[in-house]
Amino acid sequence: MFTQTGFVTWVGVGNFTETTCFQPKALLIWMSGGSGTGYYTAGNRAQVTNSWVTHSGDEFSQFQKYDGASVFYRDTDGSTLGGGASLDATLVSFDATGFTLSCPQNVTRSFFYMALGGDTLQANTGTFALPPVGTTPDIVVTGVGFQPDFLITLGASDHEGIGALMGWGMASSPAAADQACLSNAHWIFGSRFSRFESGYCCTAYQVPTASTDSDYLCHLKSFDADGFTVGVDQNIKNDGATQHFLALKDPSTSFKVGVATQKTSAGTKAITGVGFRPGAGLFFSSPQTSPNVKNTTVGPQFSYGGTDHFKTDQASELFTSTPTSTTPYQNQRMVQGKLLRSPS
Repeated sequence: MFTQTGFVTWVGVGNFTETTCFQPKALLIWMSGGSGTGYYTAGNRAQVTNSWVTHSGDEFSQFQKYDGASVFYRDTDGSTLGGGASLDATLVSFDATGFTLSCPQNVTRSFFYMALGGDTLQANTGTFALPPVGTTPDIVVTGVGFQPDFLITLGASDHEGIGALMGWGMASSPAAADQACLSNAHWIFGSRFSRFESGYCCTAYQVPTASTDSDYLCHLKSFDADGFTVGVDQNIKNDGATQHFLALKDPSTSFKVGVATQKTSAGTKAITGVGFRPGAGLFFSSPQTSPNVKNTTVGPQFSYGGTDHFKTDQASELFTSTPTSTTPYQNQRMVQGKLLRSPS
């Protein structure tokens, strides 16, 4: 599998073409609420976006936006890439050496991307629904078209307008050590927190409460011939939540999900035990010192980033907020050249 990352700024309206060293088969995009490297907004507004596409017509984006002291919301769009009405892009084509996007709005917006390609790579996207509250049957997902080697999930609740509640996850095998996920919640009535889970591929808080448990927890049970099976470990609330997924398969590529503790001082940190020399990396983090512990003292703080093996276009996005407060404080920062960020 070929991978290439980049940090670009979209200016204007119409088509946007980016050059890569190969023809992509999948594209992941992370976008913030502004333009330029190091863009930073503070006080009462922040926005983060996750998007992906494998074929023209199956674009997907999910964003959280916090605007003012009491307006938190998220949105899921199954037809565009970007961060809502300010930028609704679609894939025009995966080109021989790059990709072309189209946007009807006249905007200036920066984003970080990771393009995936190669003759043996297969990629597909889809959704699966959580079972009724209180039940924990296995979820069998079919129609992927191949037996995956790697899975990324995105999930959210349906509390648009009064809450921004989302989760991210990854899995490279059914083993507990090969899957992890992160959830965060902003609730209009005051609750704000995040939680990092090891051993699970998807989670989220649907209605923030004082509970120390996530409202639902799921783990990858198996990669199957035409999809995968998810085991439901906990299902207190889900409000009909839908999980979106990106599945990848490449017999020439190895995949590995793991957990590491960030350094508390300057210097280098070696991550060992991967089993191979990576060609690219995706990262997400929260301020917890250990997994499976709910973070409530400092509010929901998380970051995610990525890099290819060239290391020249690594980038990360940080979101942070105060905990329960009558005057909440939100900010974000997208930075080129930094793989992970932590709030001070």
